Amino acid sequence: MPPRGQGEEVITCFNDDDCPGTQWCENSVCVGDDNTHFCNDSSDCPGDQWCRDHVCVGHSDADTDVDTDTDTDTDTGTRTDTGTDTGTGGCIDMDSDSYGVGPDCLGMDCDDQHPQANPAADEICDGLDNDCDGKTDEDLTAPPGTCLNLGVCRNSSADCINGMWQCNYPSTYEAGDERTCDGLDNDCDGKTDENLTDCTCTAGQKQPCGTDEGECEKGYQYCQNGSWGPCDGIGPKDEKCDGKDNNCNGQIDEDLETPPNPCMQKGVCEGVKVICKGSAGWQCDYPSNYEAGKEKTCDGLDNDCDGTVDEDIPGCDACKEGEERPCSSDVGMCTKGKQVCKSGVWGPCSGQEPVDEICDGKDNDCDGTVDNHLSDQPPECLADGVCSGTQPVCDNGWKCPYPGTYEKDDEKSCDGLDNDCDGQVDEGLVTTNDVCPSTKGVCAQATAVCNSKGDPVCNFPPTYEEGDEKSCDGLDNDCDGQVDENLSPGPNTCLNKGVCANHGEPVCKGAEGWDCQYPDTYEAGDEKTCDDVDNDCDGDIDEGLDKDQDGIVDCHDNCPDTPNPDQRDDNENQIGDACEVSCQGATRVFSGTHVEDDTTGKGDEYNGKTTTDWLGGYTGGCRPDGYNELGNMNGPDLVYEVEVHGGQTLKVTATPTTNWDMGLYIITDCGDSTGDTCQLWSDKDGAESIEGVVQTDSRLLIVVDGYRGASGPFTMDVQITDPPEGETCSSPIRMDIGKVYTGNTTNFRDDAGQTCSKDGAPGPDIFYEWTVPKDGDYLAAAVPSSWDLSLYIFQDCSDIKNSCIGGADSSGTGGIEFMRINANSGEKGFLAVDGYGSSSYGTFATTVLDIQAQTQENCSTAEPIGIGDVKIGDTKAAAKDHNVCKSAPGPDHVYAYTAQSTEQIRINAVPDSSWDLVLYSFSDCSDPSGSCEKGSDSGDVGQKESMTITVQQGKTYYIVVDSYNSNHGGVYALQVVKP
Repeated sequence: MPPRGQGEEVITCFNDDDCPGTQWCENSVCVGDDNTHFCNDSSDCPGDQWCRDHVCVGHSDADTDVDTDTDTDTDTGTRTDTGTDTGTGGCIDMDSDSYGVGPDCLGMDCDDQHPQANPAADEICDGLDNDCDGKTDEDLTAPPGTCLNLGVCRNSSADCINGMWQCNYPSTYEAGDERTCDGLDNDCDGKTDENLTDCTCTAGQKQPCGTDEGECEKGYQYCQNGSWGPCDGIGPKDEKCDGKDNNCNGQIDEDLETPPNPCMQKGVCEGVKVICKGSAGWQCDYPSNYEAGKEKTCDGLDNDCDGTVDEDIPGCDACKEGEERPCSSDVGMCTKGKQVCKSGVWGPCSGQEPVDEICDGKDNDCDGTVDNHLSDQPPECLADGVCSGTQPVCDNGWKCPYPGTYEKDDEKSCDGLDNDCDGQVDEGLVTTNDVCPSTKGVCAQATAVCNSKGDPVCNFPPTYEEGDEKSCDGLDNDCDGQVDENLSPGPNTCLNKGVCANHGEPVCKGAEGWDCQYPDTYEAGDEKTCDDVDNDCDGDIDEGLDKDQDGIVDCHDNCPDTPNPDQRDDNENQIGDACEVSCQGATRVFSGTHVEDDTTGKGDEYNGKTTTDWLGGYTGGCRPDGYNELGNMNGPDLVYEVEVHGGQTLKVTATPTTNWDMGLYIITDCGDSTGDTCQLWSDKDGAESIEGVVQTDSRLLIVVDGYRGASGPFTMDVQITDPPEGETCSSPIRMDIGKVYTGNTTNFRDDAGQTCSKDGAPGPDIFYEWTVPKDGDYLAAAVPSSWDLSLYIFQDCSDIKNSCIGGADSSGTGGIEFMRINANSGEKGFLAVDGYGSSSYGTFATTVLDIQAQTQENCSTAEPIGIGDVKIGDTKAAAKDHNVCKSAPGPDHVYAYTAQSTEQIRINAVPDSSWDLVLYSFSDCSDPSGSCEKGSDSGDVGQKESMTITVQQGKTYYIVVDSYNSNHGGVYALQVVKP
């Protein structure tokens, strides 16, 4: 609109007449000036203005000022045009939706800041008036799938609030995962109480369930077979038009499906729809001028909606005496007739006229359709039992189409159904006394019912136990009048160690369950009393009473606040050395200790003489004998003591915090002030660092010294790290019989040396420990990737060579190494996977198998195998179950692969060097030959076999490792991979 002059008075208005001069009313304010032109069309307007509402508007100026905007007009006035036009033609369209101001626009735009708002747009839920009708987010229906519609969310709907769809879920809805164990699908995903650990239960338990919302009633769930049974309360039902919250979501009569329209459609009833009127049910929404029965108002309208206007109203239809006119029709039940005028009023019709339509198979209202727009009310059908959901239908009269299982009046079929639809099942057909053995105990809750076969049975409660009682729960479960009698506790679950030993079996305490009769000295959980007694009955004494966690309980620890599992006490004063100042005033440090100290002014106890390398595995070692640079450590020093166990790595880093030359070294003799027992050293400019692996348990002195008399402040950090699991014999990997273990010796040490193997094994190694579960023969096997592996078993870590049980080193690069041994139950053994040479290392798979267990495998007991799994086995003593797909009559083992997706898989099998392996697969155990997928028999003894097959999702494929000859068989490795 034209700009308002500075200081111009603002005049409010209702219309243009309220405005002075040539101004007009816009948005309740008078706008315009003396240059405003009125018009009938755009030809009446100057320049490139156009006519809108009889007023010229647009770009043209009548001034001669400097034109600084982006339009194409020419100024001839004296004012400055500073506007910014978004186009060069006749449409100002700020949001580029073709609606705006100007003759080239499609029309006026009610919101020129949002392209989704214009007269042609559809209303959507976004907080805008999209269709420019002055209303926002009106008359919208949420798209399908906006709200969840399972479980407690059933029949939920959404409202558009503040430009966003919001679902009206009930109070029982739980977003994300379920949190309430109540027998309801609270997260609306179609599953009930999933992933809730507290939903497991024991026999006899019950818990509340359900909701009291709407028509629902809470009930109880009873524990059945370790799981909560159904809720016996009243649950949600489909919502219906009755003024009640049937689906228990906090809303009444929402989202109902409208029934067929029974409303009259003539006269004032035209277009009338049926609506839900709560407890009154579905009703026709007739207008206020509707007159049921017959017309009462002379108004020129068909008020009773029968197709005739103002009939039967005295004085409303004046006529001449004796005049006649036809009336009614021959449609339906009507017959034509005539009316005669008498005393100025039309008389009755001599024919049959329309009446209200009722359900009788006739066209009562004579509209050409039978039984439409019915005026009579249908009957209410039975809604319980087999009649549930039955709705009345009009079929030559109102009828309820009950199912074939409906039995009028009394039930006749013993089938577990409510056939007479009275809310009771099989009533009168069988009594409790007929089938239930007792009314005592829990049987008082039993009822007689008919099962699905039509047999009368007793519906016992979940707590009923036939025969003898089995549950200790304070109930008479066998209904003999006695509670918890003659119960056997079964396997003794009471603790039987420590103070709990010899305290007998548990005692039944009724509803409290089984109770173990422990003495007063029993302490549940962790021990609390340091009394040399096993108070928590776990077989350990006073454990947990160990503040420093060094494995020595406080009441026996000579240094309870500082870890000292060796309990070292050199001066035998009953106080552990770890709690005393160490040798020559050395400060005790531990892994993780950070030191900030200063050597200035301290004594010069050590001078750092050198010896030979003591910490094995350290690449630098000490300075060699005769090299006396470290001997110049004659400055003030500070000494620290640290305890390190064999196999651990010690790293010490010291950094001077001012400019002085520091030396760092480690010695092993507390009494050697000359430093002749120096083991490791570091002497360079700036920070000093020492790192090495300790071979045996040792107590070491760390000396921070000054080179050539230097001293000053410094920081020091001490770090002790354990070797990786399996790197040393003292920290082996625990191995379970029959399980395959994969590993990698790269970057591991050579701890075992050249032992057990006939040719030696100086490469890096990994250790495993296993315990013999029973007397018998066992197979140890290992398969390397592409390196030469040695395998051996021994019994003593401190003397590997002399305790060797057996070794294997014969296959060369990539070959399987294995050995068979006989062992006794309870024996422990160590297994070493070693490298034949110092450069032999890499990935491998290893296992120890019970040979006897290997002989029983066949198709029906096939072991599962998945992608990437490695299986090591021995067919030597296996059964000869198969000889299909490829000729292979030897002993075999079978594996089952179940496909997770439709794809290709590759199956690889490698035998040891003693036998000829055949590999094949089929998909039907009952017809192996007819369901062969593929086979591989490409080589001779020791040759790898491989094949690729296509598998279908969900289908199981049987993979057979077989032998080409009947007298063959041996050790193999099998793996399934993606090609």
